[in-house]
Amino acid sequence: MGYAPILRLHETVSCHIKPIRMGLKKLIAEGRIKKVIEELRNDDSLPEELKKEALYLSARYIKLEEDDRNNLVSYEDRSIETAKITHALISIISRNDKTEDIRKISVLKTNDDFFKACADALNAEKKKYTKDLIIRDSSLHTSIGYKKYKNLNPTNFQIDYYKLMERFIKDLDEMRWEINHIIAITNLERFNDILEMVESYKSDEAKRFSVKVILPPFQIPYITLLIIGERNAFLAFDDVGQYGPNRGIHIKDTESIKMLTKFYDDIWNSDNPILIRNKNSLIIDKIEKIQEALKK
Repeated sequence: MGYAPILRLHETVSCHIKPIRMGLKKLIAEGRIKKVIEELRNDDSLPEELKKEALYLSARYIKLEEDDRNNLVSYEDRSIETAKITHALISIISRNDKTEDIRKISVLKTNDDFFKACADALNAEKKKYTKDLIIRDSSLHTSIGYKKYKNLNPTNFQIDYYKLMERFIKDLDEMRWEINHIIAITNLERFNDILEMVESYKSDEAKRFSVKVILPPFQIPYITLLIIGERNAFLAFDDVGQYGPNRGIHIKDTESIKMLTKFYDDIWNSDNPILIRNKNSLIIDKIEKIQEALKK
């Protein structure tokens, strides 16, 4: 698999596409009820309960249109039913707006919860077929428990996530996603493990995969960050007793994600991380210098 058994913490940030609520309300004002229903039904971020209501309203509206075509409903009754459906749609949009802030940050309390959320966020972007997206990944934990950690087995949720990430690195779905990964290196063994993973992706199959490493001494213990595009970000907390993070935070608030993206890009563009893979090519001289430095 290459990617799976080597990297400890991964981030993927992020997320469901939020429809422009003002756009939906404008459609309602224009009387485009069918379009509003379609937008709600296709909104992956809509809670299941509200989506069921939208499906029910869709069935009511289809029946109303059919009855109208067959002259089975009077103008007055059609107007009343249309008004009821419109009011119900406004209610769905309003209730979703009120709960949206609550859903912007999710606490992921277990290892499985964390990796499942990461995979779900990747799949959501894949489903939307978002082109030219950037995944900002990092493994910035510097835990002294690396050897113990390395011998643990990944869970099924982690394996699913790693396989998915590998597809995007190899661009098997032709998404043209760019993947940047920053990794903290604790020792030569850790670096060689990471190098094995990086080298496993051939230049002709992984054309947008770049890797930088941070060498000791580490000034602070880092929190691992994963940002998927502009709609999902994850903060991961390390646990040497498990394979991967045992908990984390899933952030969907766009302003917060902008701030985290700037934080990540500042690290990526600084002099500290050393570039060892640029898109589809290894930087051999940098790799050899790191190996020599870690032997000391």
